[in-house]
Amino acid sequence: MASSSGKNLIIDFTPSNKLAPDGLAPGQCSWLDRPLRSNEPTRIVSEQFSVATAKQVAGEINRGADWTFWVFNVGRFFKGTSSSRGQQRRKPSNL
Repeated sequence: MASSSGKNLIIDFTPSNKLAPDGLAPGQCSWLDRPLRSNEPTRIVSEQFSVATAKQVAGEINRGADWTFWVFNVGRFFKGTSSSRGQQRRKPSNL
């Protein structure tokens, strides 16, 4: 489930018990190298370039599009530092 609040894109997800490269069901998230731990957040907040972009990406995610987020744990949620449409196998070299 994705929504927006101003320029913030907010994704609430179900943790997968598989690695991300092994395939995820809609609404699931995981790490490239391990499943999420039980004490890790199940929300991503990622600031987008504009309000319109946040709304557009939320809509695409809710329609089933795959997105990859690069995040760090701030306690109550993961803060997104970058995102990309589709399934990525590794972090881009420019991040």
